[in-house]
Amino acid sequence: MKTIKQIARKNPPTISGAAPLAEMMRFFEKCGEEFALVLDNNGKPIGIVTDGDVLRAFYVRVASHAGEKNSFDLEEALRDRVQSFKTLKVEDAMTRRPKTVPEDSAILQAAELFRKNNLKRAPVVDAEGKAVGFLKRADLAAAALEF
Repeated sequence: MKTIKQIARKNPPTISGAAPLAEMMRFFEKCGEEFALVLDNNGKPIGIVTDGDVLRAFYVRVASHAGEKNSFDLEEALRDRVQSFKTLKVEDAMTRRPKTVPEDSAILQAAELFRKNNLKRAPVVDAEGKAVGFLKRADLAAAALEF
């Protein structure tokens, strides 16, 4: 039976937590992924950021306030909120302490982790907890068909 190490994608996309969100979106276009890992100085995942995190941050910072009735000048207030949103960094929007998959895990264990936590993707880590790859839900589905 295959292990996660055998099916994991190598070279996970990574980005600094200090990077602006706009830089992150350009990075996504360049690398062809819709997520990136944020690693500590030892190569261990401390966060994961997705295009969905950007939309969530936009909603919280801007869109959810669009219907405020007590705002004196709604257009100006929204403009200020958009400017504030544009200054956000990756670390402001990322999911901290992401669920990880040990590279020596069985496919069944990883599938259960994905199911329980409704994951679409996850970092794959070695025995020291360092990111060595990543796994997508589609990778698990393909492996399940080869089971």
